[in-house]
Formats: sequence, structure tokens, C-alpha cells
Amino acid sequence: MPTRTVRLAMIGPFSGDAVSEGLSGRNCVRLAVAQRNAKGGAALRFEIAEFDDGCDPATGLGVVREAGGDGTILAAVAHYCSAVGLATVHEFHAHRLPAVLWGTIHPDITHANDYPEIHRVNGTWMNQEEAGAAFFTRLGFRRWAFIHDDSSYGRTRAALFPRYLAEAGGTVAGTFEVAVERESLEEEMARIAALDPDVVYVAAAPAGWFAANASAERRRQPQPLGAIVRGHMAAMGLRAQFQATGSVLEPEFLGALGSVAEGSIAVRGGAPIETLPGGPALIAAYHTAGFAEPLQPYGAFAYAAAELIMDAVERAGASRDAVCTFLNGVADHPTVLGPVTFDTHGQNRNPPVSFHIVEDARWVLWDQSRRARNYAGA
Repeated sequence: MPTRTVRLAMIGPFSGDAVSEGLSGRNCVRLAVAQRNAKGGAALRFEIAEFDDGCDPATGLGVVREAGGDGTILAAVAHYCSAVGLATVHEFHAHRLPAVLWGTIHPDITHANDYPEIHRVNGTWMNQEEAGAAFFTRLGFRRWAFIHDDSSYGRTRAALFPRYLAEAGGTVAGTFEVAVERESLEEEMARIAALDPDVVYVAAAPAGWFAANASAERRRQPQPLGAIVRGHMAAMGLRAQFQATGSVLEPEFLGALGSVAEGSIAVRGGAPIETLPGGPALIAAYHTAGFAEPLQPYGAFAYAAAELIMDAVERAGASRDAVCTFLNGVADHPTVLGPVTFDTHGQNRNPPVSFHIVEDARWVLWDQSRRARNYAGA
């Protein structure tokens, strides 16, 4: 039987502000395809059509239209940047082109539309807020003061967090929105101190968000909001637990605070690749392949997305409809991330979420921290 060539699209930012994640994701898809083809013995051979979306919505829309109009492409590993995913989701549906998203985190890409073509292996802010609320309430915290910036990132987190916190048994004593450019928050922090919260939670967009989203949000505060709030807490003697989104994992947070950062906890979508079930094997294969670009955290999601698409083709058939039907039925499917199950929105129900704490002036995983051991021994 002659070998049939099947093409899948890899779409990501191979140029622009998010290029490091884009090239790492591209390399991981190349690796997944090379490994599958090397197994041999199959009547299929996979090829990749690579499209640079530049982390730009207009560019992304154009490349999805091009990929969708190419009948030889059966599915796409698509997008790192949420702004691009939001712009293209309708185009995938219009072309009936199945897509497995590997980096976008905005909930609306999967949850605002019931498009059978759209699937996502990584988590969203919804997953992060749900996991974070459960984590902190298990530690015994009950009352929160919530402070967020006025980006769409911060406002969406503010809309999601109270719901998941209430489900976990906690309450929001007060919510405060501040402008991205603000450098001093004395008034807000005085009001927060008066609430006497157990936790002060900061949701602020990371630097990459402003680079990768609409021009109206291309702003950046001189000092990260998390660092400003944590500094005020120390100066005021406010002993509440400091919680933040993954934006504080950027070097500027520790650089601005020094020892004041000790004990801060961050909730991050995803997890270090070495902690994933298939992570060590992926790291070893990536280095053996000799890619020039370093492996980035979201590379594992791109690898898993490619694996799922190739499994769909091999098991269900080499057509867009067959791939789409297979993906919509994925349940406990083994991947480098662990088992993947897509819900009715095409969202992975169990994406990795990790917790990090500052100990000895560096971020460490919660499970590897002294504080976690102290809680376990209490």
C-alpha cells in the first residue's frame, strides 16, 4: 500500500515579541512529527505547514484563512497568543478546520462559542482561579482583598476569582482596580489594611501580555504591580499572605523586593516541563535533536497538540471531519502532559497548574518548599 502524506499546520509567533515561545513550540511539533514518522510501518507520513502569526491578530487571521483554504491541511496546532486566538476562532469554524490550541489562555476562545473544531490542551484563567482558590482555602485562608490592574487581563481575572473562591469556601472582603501605570497605592493599601484580610491577591498582566495584545493595552508600569503591593505590605506591617498570578515569576519582582519577597506565593498556568509525566523524555529528545532555540514551558503543550492530531488521523481517518469527531471524544487520552479529556467546549479538563513560593530569594515549587513540608507535618 502506498504511503499517504498528511499535512498539519503549525501556527505560532515565529517572529515578534513572543518569538521564544513560538520557536520552541514549532520545534516541539517538528520533533513530534519526526518521531511519529520514524516509527515506520504505517501507511501515513506526516508533514508540517508552518505559519507565522507574529502574535498579531490581523496576521493570524490571514494565515488561518490560508491554512483553512488549503484542502491538504487536515488540522492545526494553533496559536500561543490569546489575542490571535480570539481573532481566528470563527475562521477555524468557517473552514471546518480542527484546531488544537497550545498556548492561548483567554477563556472565551473555547467557552464563548460551541465550535466543534476548537480544542485546547493548556489551561485558561478559569482553571488557574479554580485551582488557586482550592489551594489557598485548603491551607486555611478564608478572607481575601483582591487588587487588579485595569487591563483586560486583570479585569477578567477579577470577574472569575470571586465565583471560584465562593465555591471553595472563601470570601472577597474587598476588590480594588488600579491603573496599569500607577506606582504608588497608599490609599488602596490603607483600605486593604482596614479590612484585615487573610490574603492579599494581586492579578496583574505580565509583560508579555502588553506586547502580545491590542495596541490599546501596550502599556507597562515602571514597576510590576505585585512588587508595589508587596512592598507596601512590608512597609505597613501587613502580615497577610501575598498571592499573585504568574506575572510575579518575572525577574523584576524578586529584583525589586529582595528579602521582602520571601513567602510570596504565585499560581501559574502550566508547570515546569520536568514535572510533567512525559516531561523528562521530551527534554531529552529535544536536546538530542539539537534545536538551536531553548525549550520553553509551553513547548510541551505544542508537542501534546501535535500528538493528539496525529493520533486522530491514525485512528479515525485522514479527513477534517474524522479528526474533529475523534478530538471531540477524547477522554483520558495519554499525552506528555498526562491524560487529556476535552469537555463540551473542547477545553482540557485537567491542565497542569503549578504553585510557587519564594524561599531563600528564589522561586521554588510549593511541593518542594519547606513551608509545604511544615503544613504536611502540622
